[in-house]
Amino acid sequence: FFFSSRRRHTRFRNVTGVQTCALPICGAERPASISPEIVSSLLRDQLGYQGLVLCDDLEMGGVLGGRSIEDAALGAILAGCDVLLVCRHAENVNRVHKALVKEAEASVPFRAKLQAAADRVTAMKRHRAIAVQDKAISATSIAQLKQEVATLRELLQAKCARG
Repeated sequence: FFFSSRRRHTRFRNVTGVQTCALPICGAERPASISPEIVSSLLRDQLGYQGLVLCDDLEMGGVLGGRSIEDAALGAILAGCDVLLVCRHAENVNRVHKALVKEAEASVPFRAKLQAAADRVTAMKRHRAIAVQDKAISATSIAQLKQEVATLRELLQAKCARG
C-alpha cells in the first residue's frame, strides 16, 4: 500500500512505521531524527522504505543537542519524518505546533514536506482501518512483519557499514 510499483519497495509492505533514534548513525553529524541523510536519503531513497517515519521524542537531550524544540521539530519534518513525538510537556506540543504552522505559512517547500507527511499518515490510517476490517491478525502475518523489520534493519546496518 505504501510503496511504489518498483519491485524493491514491496519487501516492506507490512511495515507500517519505523522510529528513528536520537543518536547520529552512519557517520551523520546530526541525530537520525533530524538527519535528511538518514531519513530521506538512506531510509527512503536508497532502501525504498515509504511507510511512516516517527522521530524520537523531541524533548530528549539527544535530539535537542542545544537546539530549541521548535528547531528540532522543523528539522525532523525537513529530514523526512512524518510523526513528531513530544512526550512529556503539553506546552511543548503547542510550541511545536506554532513553529510548524509559522514555517508552513512562510515556506512553500516546507509546506509540501508537511503535506506529504500528513498524506502518509492519512494513507496509513485508511489502510489499517481497512486491513482490520478485512482480516484478523494471524501468527503468519506477525511472522511476516517480524521478517520484514529484520530485513530492513539488516539493510540499514549494511548501508551504514559501507558508508
